[in-house]
Amino acid sequence: MALSPMAEEPAPESASASRQKSCNACVKAKRGCDKRHPVCSRCEGKKISCIYAKRPYAEAFQSGFDFDPVELDMPWAGLTAPSSSINLVDDIPASPATCLPTLDAFIDPFLTFADNQATSSSGMQLVNSARGQLGQQQENQQGLSKFDYAQMADICIQYEPWQVYDPNTKMHFIAQSLKSYPSTFVKDSHTPWMHRYLYKDQMPSSIQSCLTVCALYSSMTSSNKASVFRVLCQSLSELKQQQQLANTPLEKLARAQALFLYQIICLFDGDLTLRSNADRDMLLLQDWLDDLCKIRENLGMPECVNGLDIWETPRSWEWWIFSESVRRTIVIAYAFLGLWNLMCKNNDHVFFSAWKYLHCWTMSRPLWEAPSSFDFFLSWRNKPHHIIENFEFESFLECGSADDVDDFAKVLMVAYMGLDETKQWFMDKGSVF
Repeated sequence: MALSPMAEEPAPESASASRQKSCNACVKAKRGCDKRHPVCSRCEGKKISCIYAKRPYAEAFQSGFDFDPVELDMPWAGLTAPSSSINLVDDIPASPATCLPTLDAFIDPFLTFADNQATSSSGMQLVNSARGQLGQQQENQQGLSKFDYAQMADICIQYEPWQVYDPNTKMHFIAQSLKSYPSTFVKDSHTPWMHRYLYKDQMPSSIQSCLTVCALYSSMTSSNKASVFRVLCQSLSELKQQQQLANTPLEKLARAQALFLYQIICLFDGDLTLRSNADRDMLLLQDWLDDLCKIRENLGMPECVNGLDIWETPRSWEWWIFSESVRRTIVIAYAFLGLWNLMCKNNDHVFFSAWKYLHCWTMSRPLWEAPSSFDFFLSWRNKPHHIIENFEFESFLECGSADDVDDFAKVLMVAYMGLDETKQWFMDKGSVF
């Protein structure tokens, strides 16, 4: 596995305005950094990527987004852009011409990524055209190696179709969790990746229509099934026709979440035609997730103060709700794409390319389920919270508490550890799975 090439250009000037002055590799290793540009001495000596990647959030909107960098003291649900005090890593999957995984080169697509893998299929050309302007942004992204996914090998290598129907397997648990999301959305007005207060002040039309479809689907009978799927097809068609109208970050998040829920319904309970249509819409879902990556606050490295990791306090509870919903939607929907690709045995490496890069989210039930801003910041100050990178749970498993594990984290823990191992971890912590 070849390491990503070291950065050859100076870090952006805006990095000097960030609180993090050291390169990402030195911060992650908790080692001193001489901050030399373009490559610090430590990274040069170890022959590893040297990335000064933290940038003010507003810079993420310089290409293809016409947002005004205004403060978010206004009602947050109608936000047009965050202020420059928030940092973002432009963490978009690379264009298919660079650093993509391929089954031909390695056994497991989830664990391996080959450099300079070209493709000429029509589907890949569609993805290329949609992401052409993003390729250059990836040069400064630090790639992950196959060792980062070693714990996930059994899903990819040992998967058999019957496992989806065996209640003792992780595949069954994951599939059942995915299938439950439409009904959970109707019953609770939220999901493990869509915060209960995300659309409290403003619900985009795409989510309103999706809620109607999910409600009909949850009460579907043999008598009304045709009508339910007729409404679903009409709502899905309208969503795709109006995709260019998604101008604000909230609308972009809403359309991706709605399409994700439609895909779950069509793939798990649709007929042959609906499943075929859903297969074709997978590229659209991936494109919309890629767009979300451009507006995501991807939780850069914390400051190390007296040996403790100190994370920057969110500017507001409302902004954290939006940001964490974006992060969780990206992780679970990308995982859904990879799982679908695996179950269909498509072996299309574009659906694994997202895992070349870090996707961070927050492991903390008290923060995610806080009923008010006061309770949120009280938990932020008094309770530990853990930042998880992709499926890396090792640090949390050693020192984390079962009280921090919400339904979202539970699904990913099962994918990482296995069903029996996760249940045993809960027992060891004195809790029930």
